Amino acid sequence: QFFDTNEGEMSVQQYFFHQYHMELKYPKLPLATERKGSSGFSFYPLEVLMIERGQRVDNRKLAGQLTDRMIQQARMLPFEMREHNRRQLEEGRLTNDENVYLHAFGVQAADNFITCEAKVLSAPEIKYKTDSLQPDRSGPMISWRLNPRIQFQRPATVNSVSVAVFDRAMSDQQALEFFQALARAGRARGMSVQDTCAKVVQLPSEVDEITEEHF
Repeated sequence: QFFDTNEGEMSVQQYFFHQYHMELKYPKLPLATERKGSSGFSFYPLEVLMIERGQRVDNRKLAGQLTDRMIQQARMLPFEMREHNRRQLEEGRLTNDENVYLHAFGVQAADNFITCEAKVLSAPEIKYKTDSLQPDRSGPMISWRLNPRIQFQRPATVNSVSVAVFDRAMSDQQALEFFQALARAGRARGMSVQDTCAKVVQLPSEVDEITEEHF
């Protein structure tokens, strides 16, 4: 992390050496962040911090947007996650007893990864009015090829639909347009769905009682 000073651009590592004559042992580890005001942040190396005892942790649920951001940060393909973990181990000097703190407590970080067997499950089969099946077993069994000319075996009649939007993720108009596209796909396959049967409801994701009351 770099920021501007009177001496020019400076990293957190350089700042601590310049200001406190302290050479950081682990300059590549993540930094603790403290919000200052509405737009400013302060950054601290983990090795200079101490945790005070008796702190209380807020046990309320995270807001929807914050949860989404956390998921996006952690979402990686398996091979990307493997390389990411290896890079973190190397940059944090967490292997081969390089970390004096882990070594002092007898903690070791393995650099090999657990492997397990997995398989891709086939998509559920849908039987259509012509007795055809999707997936049709002629290719990969992981997706449907939905031909709009094929009718469902027993097309449903939909009289009422509730579209729940959490944390203002989209506007009412966007939600209605999504439903209308879904309704068109259903009608093309024999279902009876009116564009006007949908009601959009904006709900907060962190209050379960409101969601349960609505449904």
